[in-house]
Amino acid sequence: MINFLDYPFSWGVIYSCFTSFSMAWAERAYKAWFSPERKKIKRKFIFSLSGQSQCDGCQSSLHPLYLTPMLGYVFSNRRCKHCEHQVSLKYPLNEGLFFLFGYACFALTRDYFTSFYFLLLL
Repeated sequence: MINFLDYPFSWGVIYSCFTSFSMAWAERAYKAWFSPERKKIKRKFIFSLSGQSQCDGCQSSLHPLYLTPMLGYVFSNRRCKHCEHQVSLKYPLNEGLFFLFGYACFALTRDYFTSFYFLLLL
């Protein structure tokens, strides 16, 4: 049976997905606790951990295809389908950078624990 965690590419995908989630969570946490809109949000902790990713321009929910790390940027043609707001380049660049970091981390160590430990340190 094939164990997908034995391949550096899989660890690159894991790091990329974790980075995508972390960036979305950080933006929601900022909105809940530090933005001018924070007083309208009642359950801040639940708000910061739940909900689907939204367009920065019109706040509409993104199609699941556009949530794919790095590829979502290409599939959406770099624009929101509702308001034509341009998607920031920070998302695919960070996801790509961490894909390479995860790939290199497992390719060099070949150790699950070390690769997972580095992911948690980030």
